[in-house]
Amino acid sequence: MINWDGDVIFLSCRPYGENGVIASVFSKDFGRYKGWVFGGNSLKRKSCLQQGNYLSAQWKARIPEQMGTIKLELIKPISIEIIEKPIKLGILNSMCAITDLILPEREPNQKIFENTKKLLGLIGEETISDLKCLKNYIHWELDLLSDLGFGLELSKCIVTGSDKELSFVSPKSGKAVCNKVGMPYKNKLLILPRFLGGIIQNGCEDEKNDILNGFNLSGYFLKSCFAEYHSKNTPRPRQWLLQLVSNIDL
Repeated sequence: MINWDGDVIFLSCRPYGENGVIASVFSKDFGRYKGWVFGGNSLKRKSCLQQGNYLSAQWKARIPEQMGTIKLELIKPISIEIIEKPIKLGILNSMCAITDLILPEREPNQKIFENTKKLLGLIGEETISDLKCLKNYIHWELDLLSDLGFGLELSKCIVTGSDKELSFVSPKSGKAVCNKVGMPYKNKLLILPRFLGGIIQNGCEDEKNDILNGFNLSGYFLKSCFAEYHSKNTPRPRQWLLQLVSNIDL
């Protein structure tokens, strides 16, 4: 018998059998894992098996190659605390969907786990604004890309080496470009948001546009990452989150 136990972040589930589900969870020490949850499709268990919830898990299988079974108990609910907060709920759904799709199965990713847990804690705080949560979410996406080998270099200009007047990011290299060098090619470059070290664009300090530029930046490289390893588009929850941000006032 092969088994492990530990705390996990719940990512997703789908029905399997008469009353069970196949759950996907994220463990700090064991990575992304799947397992069959007996009775997981019951009303009693559904409140526990919600995206982003922090759970204790016991996974068992006869041999390592099997999917195995997993017992899950609630430690801290997250989704129910933000159910009436669209932006925070959108962040949670997007984060779980990306993690579930992009991480290799059964490979430990401790740094990504800690970053994910930290962001879940942040969006669960009543006093934290949507704006701050969105900025931290963009940082989470960029950190995820870095840990998967798609790191961006945003601290200095790729041409001059200067850390001053950074305005753009090259979509080819993922490196920052200063304003003077990049301006003639601005239509071919990505905008570097102010909260990531960029300068104010055209004298405008619009926070919403800054957030949207952040989504555009990380989303461009996420899409490349998905295309290279998964032949899939960015998950729908992220698309829905971006649409939500585009349609509301921050």
